[in-house]
Amino acid sequence: MQSLLNTSVSALGAFGVGMQVTADNIANINTPYFKAGRAYYETGPQGYGNRVGEISHDISPGPAIPALPPDTIDISPTAGALREGSNVSLEREAIQMVSLENAYSANAMVVRTTDDIMGVVLDMKV
Repeated sequence: MQSLLNTSVSALGAFGVGMQVTADNIANINTPYFKAGRAYYETGPQGYGNRVGEISHDISPGPAIPALPPDTIDISPTAGALREGSNVSLEREAIQMVSLENAYSANAMVVRTTDDIMGVVLDMKV
């Protein structure tokens, strides 16, 4: 029973980190040159649960965007220059958030159920 609880608690921590990475991506969707992060998971210690094995960044380039806002008058020699935008895809991040939310909820339910069962066992009179 305790290993089931530990497995779910470790998963909650890992999925929490994954949600933080996703939130960081969404917060920086309009930041030029920002590269989207991805959390990759691995099996936890002794084969139980999971944990974040690596957080890496997608090195693919973002779309070309104007260097200056459209309402700015630019008479410099580099007028109309472009720069790289963020490579964050809001669609991909939304899907990732839903997946993480479902995984988090499932593991939270296991923790609640395990807690209920342990409470019942402790309340039993021999």
